Amino acid sequence: MKLASCEEMPSIRKFFHLKNNDLTTVTWAQNVYNNRFFQGALEENVMMMEGSVTLEQRRHDPKNPIPTMYISTRKGKKIRKALGMTLQHLLEMVVDAKSVGVKLNFNQITVFKESIKVLQAMRKEWDQRVLIVYPGCAPCSLCLPPCLAGRQKPSHLTGGIRGAKEVRGEEGDTSGRVTLSCHHPYINKLSDSRAERERESSVLGSQPVRLGVDRRVQCVDQRVQCVDLRVQCVDLRVQCVDRCLCIAGHRSVSCAGQIKFPLWLNADTDDMEDKDIDKFLSLCTHNFPKATISIGMLHKGQKFGSEIGYDAKLVTQMKDTLTRNNDATFGKPERRIRSSS
Repeated sequence: MKLASCEEMPSIRKFFHLKNNDLTTVTWAQNVYNNRFFQGALEENVMMMEGSVTLEQRRHDPKNPIPTMYISTRKGKKIRKALGMTLQHLLEMVVDAKSVGVKLNFNQITVFKESIKVLQAMRKEWDQRVLIVYPGCAPCSLCLPPCLAGRQKPSHLTGGIRGAKEVRGEEGDTSGRVTLSCHHPYINKLSDSRAERERESSVLGSQPVRLGVDRRVQCVDQRVQCVDLRVQCVDLRVQCVDRCLCIAGHRSVSCAGQIKFPLWLNADTDDMEDKDIDKFLSLCTHNFPKATISIGMLHKGQKFGSEIGYDAKLVTQMKDTLTRNNDATFGKPERRIRSSS
């Protein structure tokens, strides 16, 4: 069942249309860290996917670790991490599913800081234009975000001109990019020559693009004539040297705000210092004010003082922590045994 929302980071209540706003009816899948677990949860019509995030170090680029889903496995007295899909891949699958939300667990502030980059990239607003190739011009191909390329009519080629760093392919495409081409009679031009840009601007009233700077295109009257233009698309990672690139259309398309599902950010605070917990809450409220936020009861070095439930000290600690960071929706943790009143 598709529950796609137009609202960014909708609440669990709104997204799933819960009867009487009863959150106890929400179904969960825990330790979702690979494709098999995710697909299995979808088949069971689970509402919320929960998984833990860590950083995977890459040998060829150790300075830029990748936020990756994992599950802890125990072998004797040793606890090991089994790594799965990347956080970005999980979020993309949630976007495609259109029927689930996600809860992400972080046990280190450094992991959360790196994950913010991935989450923010999902929200990034791309300035898109309708890209076309005029009949008679040399064919041109570009790497395009599939979220747009797969939804346009055959007569349109849609994509961003800012690069292909966040591009992923459609099903079956292992190249990591989508290549399309098409034809349309209305064109504008893309130039890298300053003199040519100035001349064209005076004639066409256009604002051509300069490589290495802002690649947004100022569309002009569509009744302009096609002019052959050679352009080198280095940043797009495709070989477009000595090809004619034509651009047309007044319609701007955006794939911004892809986090249109419930997002829950949780800090496993058992090994986190107080300052890191405050930093986590501060980063959450600053970057994701619409997300649900939660933290654990225990801080680093603490243990439960009672087998019955939370003692007064822990409850007061939680209250004080949330009071210092009270700008968002919080979830309170509950032990499986009952809490003391």
